[in-house]
Amino acid sequence: MSMRVLVVEDDLLFGVKVERLLFELDKKCVGICASAAAALAMLEKEDVDLVLVDVHLKGQVNGIDLAKALAKAGLPVVFMTAFPSDALYQEASKNPDSFFLVKPFDKYTLLSAIDHLGSTTEQEKSTTPKGIETGAEGVSIGGTFYVREGNKLVQVNATDLCFLEADGNYTTLLADRKRLVIKTSLRRMLEQLEGEAEFLQIHRNYAVNLAWIESIDLKTGYLVVADQKLPIGRSFRKSLQEALKIL
Repeated sequence: MSMRVLVVEDDLLFGVKVERLLFELDKKCVGICASAAAALAMLEKEDVDLVLVDVHLKGQVNGIDLAKALAKAGLPVVFMTAFPSDALYQEASKNPDSFFLVKPFDKYTLLSAIDHLGSTTEQEKSTTPKGIETGAEGVSIGGTFYVREGNKLVQVNATDLCFLEADGNYTTLLADRKRLVIKTSLRRMLEQLEGEAEFLQIHRNYAVNLAWIESIDLKTGYLVVADQKLPIGRSFRKSLQEALKIL
């Protein structure tokens, strides 16, 4: 199957040139997006293996910021810029799954970047436990973030999250009764969600969205969230009672 590539470039003429180079390299361009917002919307609909991102995107979110969210979700990124600098290169290099290209470039330079990232990605996939899709909290504006599911980025609203369940270095999210697994700890996930909704840790392995609690049995030490029965750790009971409005 041909590699599926998304181009994020606000210069449409250059974007079309890149699309042509991808065609010559037998790679499929799934689309050309002029902004980070358009790219994220595209990634919800299309399976994508690699993203080519112009560093100097117009709008609230530039190419570097977009790439950070994509990297957290496990998507390799090729940065493109016509104005290279040491500071820009150092910032882009913080993402290990990235490559830096200076415009203009030919198809062989582009191929070199794709091959480099392709081999790195395959190596990482071989170390990922079977049955678990890696993803992460690419938090954007208004309490919305993106979680990788296969080769797509799924949009999740923080208010739709019912509860979080820790599993070592992974966290399972129950979002509007759909389960998603991301490669990040429960503690770090709660830090990312701070201020987005009222989340409270109730057990060393569980945190809940207070708005989704259906009932609490203080005698047995369990509560129900989205039809799921979750334990309340003894050390967390006091903070739970303080957080609730009990009449």
